[in-house]
Amino acid sequence: MTNTPLQPSNKAEIVDDTIAIFTAYEPSENLKKSVLETLKQCTSVVVADNTPNGKRNARDVLGNIKNVTIIGDGANIGLATALNNAVAQSTSAHYFFLLDQDSCPQPGLVESLHSILQSHPDAGAIGPAPWDEINKRYIDPRTSQRDDLSELPVIITSAMLIRKSALETTSGFRDEFFVDCVDQDFCLQLRKSGWKVLQDKRILLPHSLGEMKWHGIGPFKLRATHHPTWRLYWAARNGVMLSKEYFSFDKRWALTNLAILGYWILTVTLFEKPRITKLQALFKGINDGTRGRMRQTYLPAGAIL
Repeated sequence: MTNTPLQPSNKAEIVDDTIAIFTAYEPSENLKKSVLETLKQCTSVVVADNTPNGKRNARDVLGNIKNVTIIGDGANIGLATALNNAVAQSTSAHYFFLLDQDSCPQPGLVESLHSILQSHPDAGAIGPAPWDEINKRYIDPRTSQRDDLSELPVIITSAMLIRKSALETTSGFRDEFFVDCVDQDFCLQLRKSGWKVLQDKRILLPHSLGEMKWHGIGPFKLRATHHPTWRLYWAARNGVMLSKEYFSFDKRWALTNLAILGYWILTVTLFEKPRITKLQALFKGINDGTRGRMRQTYLPAGAIL
Protein backbone atom coordinates (compact mmCIF):
# COMPACT_ATOMS: atom_id res chain seq x y z
CA MET A 1 0.00 0.00 0.00
CA THR A 2 1.24 3.51 -0.87
CA ASN A 3 1.39 6.23 1.77
CA THR A 4 1.28 9.09 -0.78
CA PRO A 5 -1.89 11.23 -0.54
CA LEU A 6 -3.81 11.36 -3.80
CA GLN A 7 -6.17 14.01 -5.09
CA PRO A 8 -9.64 13.21 -6.48
CA SER A 9 -10.11 13.35 -10.24
CA ASN A 10 -10.69 16.75 -11.86
CA LYS A 11 -12.96 15.10 -14.45
CA ALA A 12 -15.77 14.20 -12.08
CA GLU A 13 -19.47 14.41 -12.84
CA ILE A 14 -22.52 14.88 -10.65
CA VAL A 15 -23.32 11.77 -8.62
CA ASP A 16 -27.02 11.01 -9.08
CA ASP A 17 -29.36 10.71 -6.10
CA THR A 18 -26.83 12.38 -3.81
CA ILE A 19 -27.90 15.41 -1.80
CA ALA A 20 -25.30 17.48 0.00
CA ILE A 21 -26.12 18.86 3.44
CA PHE A 22 -24.29 21.88 4.82
CA THR A 23 -24.64 23.13 8.38
CA ALA A 24 -24.05 26.86 8.76
CA TYR A 25 -23.58 29.32 11.61
CA GLU A 26 -22.90 33.00 10.86
CA PRO A 27 -21.19 31.91 7.63
CA SER A 28 -18.55 33.82 5.68
CA GLU A 29 -18.37 34.16 1.90
CA ASN A 30 -16.50 30.84 1.87
CA LEU A 31 -19.86 29.10 2.19
CA LYS A 32 -20.87 30.25 -1.28
CA LYS A 33 -17.64 28.94 -2.80
CA SER A 34 -18.16 25.57 -1.10
CA VAL A 35 -21.82 25.30 -2.14
CA LEU A 36 -21.07 26.13 -5.77
CA GLU A 37 -18.30 23.52 -5.91
CA THR A 38 -20.54 20.93 -4.27
CA LEU A 39 -23.30 21.56 -6.84
CA LYS A 40 -20.85 20.31 -9.47
CA GLN A 41 -20.74 16.98 -7.65
CA CYS A 42 -24.19 16.44 -6.10
CA THR A 43 -27.78 16.59 -7.33
CA SER A 44 -28.72 19.41 -4.96
CA VAL A 45 -27.71 21.11 -1.71
CA VAL A 46 -29.62 21.70 1.53
CA VAL A 47 -28.17 24.30 3.90
CA ALA A 48 -29.33 23.92 7.51
CA ASP A 49 -28.72 27.38 8.95
CA ASN A 50 -28.22 27.65 12.71
CA THR A 51 -27.58 31.40 12.67
CA PRO A 52 -29.58 33.29 15.34
CA ASN A 53 -31.85 36.15 14.24
CA GLY A 54 -30.06 39.45 13.68
CA LYS A 55 -26.79 37.85 12.51
CA ARG A 56 -25.39 37.41 9.00
CA ASN A 57 -26.97 34.17 7.83
CA ALA A 58 -26.80 31.70 4.95
CA ARG A 59 -29.47 33.55 2.95
CA ASP A 60 -27.38 36.74 3.14
CA VAL A 61 -24.36 34.89 1.77
CA LEU A 62 -26.01 32.64 -0.82
CA GLY A 63 -29.03 34.58 -2.05
CA ASN A 64 -31.06 32.41 -4.42
CA ILE A 65 -29.11 29.63 -6.14
CA LYS A 66 -30.75 26.95 -8.26
CA ASN A 67 -30.96 23.55 -6.56
CA VAL A 68 -30.05 25.04 -3.17
CA THR A 69 -32.58 24.93 -0.31
CA ILE A 70 -31.98 26.88 2.91
CA ILE A 71 -33.77 25.81 6.08
CA GLY A 72 -33.66 27.29 9.59
CA ASP A 73 -35.77 29.27 12.04
CA GLY A 74 -33.33 31.94 13.19
CA ALA A 75 -31.99 29.96 16.15
CA ASN A 76 -29.02 27.74 16.89
CA ILE A 77 -30.63 24.32 17.37
CA GLY A 78 -27.34 22.41 17.34
CA LEU A 79 -25.53 20.32 14.76
CA ALA A 80 -27.46 17.11 15.31
CA THR A 81 -30.95 18.60 15.03
CA ALA A 82 -29.92 20.66 12.00
CA LEU A 83 -28.68 17.49 10.27
CA ASN A 84 -31.86 15.60 11.15
CA ASN A 85 -34.01 18.41 9.76
CA ALA A 86 -32.00 18.50 6.53
CA VAL A 87 -32.25 14.73 6.08
CA ALA A 88 -36.03 14.94 6.56
CA GLN A 89 -36.08 17.60 3.84
CA SER A 90 -34.17 15.37 1.39
CA THR A 91 -36.61 12.54 0.75
CA SER A 92 -35.41 11.85 -2.82
CA ALA A 93 -31.80 11.11 -1.87
CA HIS A 94 -30.17 7.70 -1.87
CA TYR A 95 -26.95 9.16 -0.48
CA PHE A 96 -26.21 12.09 1.83
CA PHE A 97 -22.97 14.05 1.62
CA LEU A 98 -22.36 16.07 4.80
CA LEU A 99 -20.25 19.21 5.00
CA ASP A 100 -19.63 22.04 7.43
CA GLN A 101 -19.46 25.61 6.18
CA ASP A 102 -15.66 25.75 6.23
CA SER A 103 -15.09 22.62 4.16
CA CYS A 104 -14.88 22.83 0.37
CA PRO A 105 -14.77 19.46 -1.42
CA GLN A 106 -12.06 19.13 -4.01
CA PRO A 107 -13.22 18.27 -7.55
CA GLY A 108 -14.19 14.62 -7.81
CA LEU A 109 -14.29 13.96 -4.06
CA VAL A 110 -17.93 12.81 -4.00
CA GLU A 111 -17.49 10.59 -7.04
CA SER A 112 -14.40 8.98 -5.48
CA LEU A 113 -16.18 8.24 -2.21
CA HIS A 114 -19.31 7.02 -4.00
CA SER A 115 -17.26 4.60 -6.11
CA ILE A 116 -15.80 3.03 -2.98
CA LEU A 117 -19.23 2.66 -1.36
CA GLN A 118 -20.50 0.98 -4.54
CA SER A 119 -17.72 -1.60 -4.32
CA HIS A 120 -18.25 -2.17 -0.58
CA PRO A 121 -21.96 -2.93 -0.08
CA ASP A 122 -21.39 -3.61 3.62
CA ALA A 123 -20.15 -0.05 4.22
CA GLY A 124 -22.70 2.47 5.50
CA ALA A 125 -20.47 5.54 5.43
CA ILE A 126 -17.11 6.68 4.10
CA GLY A 127 -15.01 9.79 4.45
CA PRO A 128 -11.71 11.29 3.28
CA ALA A 129 -8.77 11.98 5.58
CA PRO A 130 -8.85 15.39 7.31
CA TRP A 131 -5.73 17.26 6.22
CA ASP A 132 -3.84 20.16 7.82
CA GLU A 133 -3.02 22.20 4.72
CA ILE A 134 -0.73 24.63 6.56
CA ASN A 135 1.52 21.99 8.12
CA LYS A 136 1.05 19.44 5.31
CA ARG A 137 0.10 16.59 7.59
CA TYR A 138 -2.88 14.48 8.54
CA ILE A 139 -4.83 16.08 11.40
CA ASP A 140 -5.00 12.67 13.07
CA PRO A 141 -1.34 11.49 13.16
CA ARG A 142 -2.49 7.86 13.32
CA THR A 143 -3.71 8.15 9.72
CA SER A 144 -0.23 7.82 8.22
CA GLN A 145 0.12 4.35 9.75
CA ARG A 146 -3.12 3.04 8.27
CA ASP A 147 -3.81 1.29 4.98
CA ASP A 148 -5.02 3.44 2.11
CA LEU A 149 -8.58 2.25 2.71
CA SER A 150 -9.29 1.45 6.34
CA GLU A 151 -12.24 0.41 8.43
CA LEU A 152 -12.42 2.83 11.38
CA PRO A 153 -14.51 3.00 14.56
CA VAL A 154 -15.59 6.58 13.75
CA ILE A 155 -14.98 9.35 11.18
CA ILE A 156 -15.81 13.06 11.26
CA THR A 157 -19.09 14.43 9.90
CA SER A 158 -17.57 16.79 7.36
CA ALA A 159 -17.31 15.13 3.92
CA MET A 160 -18.95 11.95 5.21
CA LEU A 161 -20.92 10.15 2.47
CA ILE A 162 -23.77 8.05 3.89
CA ARG A 163 -26.09 5.49 2.37
CA LYS A 164 -29.69 6.38 3.07
CA SER A 165 -30.45 2.69 3.65
CA ALA A 166 -27.74 2.63 6.33
CA LEU A 167 -28.94 5.81 7.99
CA GLU A 168 -32.43 4.32 8.23
CA THR A 169 -31.09 1.52 10.45
CA THR A 170 -30.07 4.13 13.08
CA SER A 171 -32.01 6.64 15.15
CA GLY A 172 -30.34 9.47 13.24
CA PHE A 173 -28.15 12.15 14.75
CA ARG A 174 -28.38 12.55 18.50
CA ASP A 175 -30.23 15.79 19.22
CA GLU A 176 -29.26 16.06 22.89
CA PHE A 177 -25.54 16.01 21.98
CA PHE A 178 -25.94 19.46 20.40
CA VAL A 179 -22.55 19.59 18.65
CA ASP A 180 -19.61 17.48 19.87
CA CYS A 181 -19.46 13.70 19.38
CA VAL A 182 -22.48 13.76 17.05
CA ASP A 183 -20.35 12.11 14.35
CA GLN A 184 -18.94 9.52 16.76
CA ASP A 185 -22.35 8.54 18.06
CA PHE A 186 -23.70 8.18 14.52
CA CYS A 187 -20.78 6.00 13.39
CA LEU A 188 -21.12 3.79 16.45
CA GLN A 189 -24.82 3.41 15.72
CA LEU A 190 -24.01 2.36 12.16
CA ARG A 191 -21.48 -0.20 13.30
CA LYS A 192 -23.82 -1.60 15.93
CA SER A 193 -26.40 -2.05 13.15
CA GLY A 194 -23.88 -4.14 11.20
CA TRP A 195 -22.44 -1.55 8.81
CA LYS A 196 -18.77 -0.71 8.28
CA VAL A 197 -17.36 2.81 8.45
CA LEU A 198 -14.51 3.50 6.02
CA GLN A 199 -11.87 6.15 5.42
CA ASP A 200 -9.66 6.53 2.36
CA LYS A 201 -6.51 8.40 3.36
CA ARG A 202 -5.57 9.04 -0.28
CA ILE A 203 -8.56 11.41 -0.55
CA LEU A 204 -7.83 14.57 1.41
CA LEU A 205 -10.15 17.08 3.03
CA PRO A 206 -8.46 20.34 4.05
CA HIS A 207 -10.03 20.88 7.45
CA SER A 208 -9.56 23.03 10.53
CA LEU A 209 -10.26 21.91 14.09
CA GLY A 210 -11.34 24.98 16.02
CA GLU A 211 -8.48 27.41 16.67
CA MET A 212 -6.03 24.54 16.61
CA LYS A 213 -2.44 25.45 17.48
CA TRP A 214 0.74 23.46 18.01
CA HIS A 215 2.77 24.27 21.12
CA GLY A 216 6.29 23.20 21.96
CA ILE A 217 9.84 23.23 20.64
CA GLY A 218 11.10 21.41 17.56
CA PRO A 219 9.62 17.91 17.22
CA PHE A 220 8.29 18.01 20.80
CA LYS A 221 4.91 19.57 20.18
CA LEU A 222 1.37 19.14 21.48
CA ARG A 223 -1.78 20.19 19.64
CA ALA A 224 -4.32 22.29 21.51
CA THR A 225 -7.76 22.94 20.02
CA HIS A 226 -8.44 26.26 21.82
CA HIS A 227 -12.18 25.61 21.73
CA PRO A 228 -14.42 28.09 23.55
CA THR A 229 -15.26 27.14 27.13
CA TRP A 230 -18.86 26.14 26.42
CA ARG A 231 -17.71 23.62 23.80
CA LEU A 232 -15.24 21.93 26.10
CA TYR A 233 -18.15 21.06 28.37
CA TRP A 234 -20.03 19.28 25.55
CA ALA A 235 -16.93 17.47 24.31
CA ALA A 236 -16.30 16.08 27.79
CA ARG A 237 -19.93 15.36 28.66
CA ASN A 238 -20.78 13.62 25.38
CA GLY A 239 -17.45 11.81 25.15
CA VAL A 240 -17.80 10.28 28.61
CA MET A 241 -21.42 9.35 27.95
CA LEU A 242 -20.51 7.57 24.70
CA SER A 243 -17.59 5.73 26.30
CA LYS A 244 -19.96 4.43 28.98
CA GLU A 245 -22.68 3.41 26.53
CA TYR A 246 -20.40 1.67 24.02
CA PHE A 247 -17.77 0.22 26.35
CA SER A 248 -19.05 -3.33 26.00
CA PHE A 249 -19.43 -2.94 22.22
CA ASP A 250 -15.96 -1.52 21.52
CA LYS A 251 -13.71 -1.32 24.58
CA ARG A 252 -10.69 -0.20 22.57
CA TRP A 253 -12.53 2.77 21.09
CA ALA A 254 -14.06 3.71 24.46
CA LEU A 255 -10.70 3.70 26.22
CA THR A 256 -9.02 5.61 23.39
CA ASN A 257 -11.79 8.18 23.56
CA LEU A 258 -11.20 8.67 27.29
CA ALA A 259 -7.44 8.91 26.69
CA ILE A 260 -8.03 11.70 24.16
CA LEU A 261 -10.13 13.52 26.75
CA GLY A 262 -7.19 13.21 29.15
CA TYR A 263 -4.94 14.72 26.46
CA TRP A 264 -7.35 17.67 26.15
CA ILE A 265 -7.19 18.22 29.91
CA LEU A 266 -3.39 18.28 29.65
CA THR A 267 -3.27 20.76 26.76
CA VAL A 268 -5.84 23.06 28.40
CA THR A 269 -3.79 22.99 31.61
CA LEU A 270 -0.57 23.82 29.79
CA PHE A 271 -1.60 26.18 27.01
CA GLU A 272 -5.15 27.54 27.15
CA LYS A 273 -6.63 30.52 28.96
CA PRO A 274 -8.73 31.13 30.96
CA ARG A 275 -7.26 27.91 32.36
CA ILE A 276 -9.36 27.51 35.50
CA THR A 277 -12.64 28.31 33.73
CA LYS A 278 -11.94 25.84 30.95
CA LEU A 279 -10.88 23.08 33.33
CA GLN A 280 -14.06 23.64 35.33
CA ALA A 281 -16.11 23.16 32.16
CA LEU A 282 -14.25 19.96 31.32
CA PHE A 283 -14.70 18.44 34.78
CA LYS A 284 -18.36 19.45 34.95
CA GLY A 285 -18.78 17.74 31.58
CA ILE A 286 -17.09 14.59 32.86
CA ASN A 287 -19.33 14.59 35.94
CA ASP A 288 -22.51 15.15 33.93
CA GLY A 289 -21.52 12.56 31.33
CA THR A 290 -21.02 10.01 34.09
CA ARG A 291 -24.40 10.88 35.60
CA GLY A 292 -26.24 11.20 32.27
CA ARG A 293 -27.33 14.81 32.63
CA MET A 294 -26.65 18.17 30.92
CA ARG A 295 -26.30 21.83 31.87
CA GLN A 296 -28.12 24.45 29.80
CA THR A 297 -25.64 27.02 31.14
CA TYR A 298 -23.05 25.78 28.66
CA LEU A 299 -25.11 26.53 25.56
CA PRO A 300 -23.82 29.42 23.39
CA ALA A 301 -25.83 32.61 22.97
CA GLY A 302 -28.89 32.10 20.75
CA ALA A 303 -28.91 28.31 21.19
CA ILE A 304 -31.97 26.13 21.85
CA LEU A 305 -31.85 22.53 23.00
